[in-house]
Amino acid sequence: MQSDSIKPWELQAAYEQGRNIMQMVRESTQSQMNDERAIELSYDLQSGSYIRAANTPEGREQRRAFAGHLAGILNDLGPMESLLEAGVGEATTLWHLLNQMPHTPRHVHGFDLCWSRVACGASWLARQTPRFEITLATASLFELPYQDNAFDVVYTSHAIEPNRGREEAILSELHRVTNKYLVLLEPAYELASEQARARMDQHGYCTGLAEKARSLGLDVRRHEIFVGSSTPLNPTGLLIIAKNPGATPAAPQFACPSYRTPMERMNDCFFSEQSMRAYPIIGGIPCLRGNVGIIASKLGELAQGNA
Repeated sequence: MQSDSIKPWELQAAYEQGRNIMQMVRESTQSQMNDERAIELSYDLQSGSYIRAANTPEGREQRRAFAGHLAGILNDLGPMESLLEAGVGEATTLWHLLNQMPHTPRHVHGFDLCWSRVACGASWLARQTPRFEITLATASLFELPYQDNAFDVVYTSHAIEPNRGREEAILSELHRVTNKYLVLLEPAYELASEQARARMDQHGYCTGLAEKARSLGLDVRRHEIFVGSSTPLNPTGLLIIAKNPGATPAAPQFACPSYRTPMERMNDCFFSEQSMRAYPIIGGIPCLRGNVGIIASKLGELAQGNA
């Protein structure tokens, strides 16, 4: 049974009743892991909830403190020209982070699997002061729409979390687009209590990130409980992976997620001539997941009036 066998209105009703959507989809597919469809459905229904929480005094202070600790860690890594949050959600962590960094990177990007979360985040960012120049998009952690070594620093904040069993593929892809450092704030399964591990097992959260990174030959510099962690049943771990700390600063460029060929914006889409793929822009949000690419080899010629 596919996740689509559960009708959208049934999922909406289940969410309003407080049911766990990822668990519901796992049960319907008889799977032990969360696939991207289950994650997307769950996150879409939750869209807006992080902003509502962030707008409360308590939520605002929690995010400010969390981001402040992260800002200190990134500052210690040295100067950076470009920064990516992989799994940006509704951009609440990213905004608070930029607001507390001593020097704002010139190029700041964020992406998420779910369009609704990104769209909510873009709307929320537009109402904040100060405003930062941030490029947002939808994308998959397994096919990042950027060229190699695109960002000086790439970080996550519980983005790998629901992807148990696929950690190596995500680590490899994040490392590919990192220029200097990869900073992961993810569930600290190995450092957690027995009760917390049982909860992570129940939800299919990621495990063994440090061990799996080392098995891939990555340079793990730090692995510890993140000082900003505040949820005992889902403690945040800090994992810092170095790639090439002395590299020349990077300026990101979008690439076709399926073939990693250069892309450029063309009216209402991003287009890669080499891969012949066009990726739509919906509501101002570039949709750069491989499975939404349209084969459109004549797009460039038609845009120039040559076809």
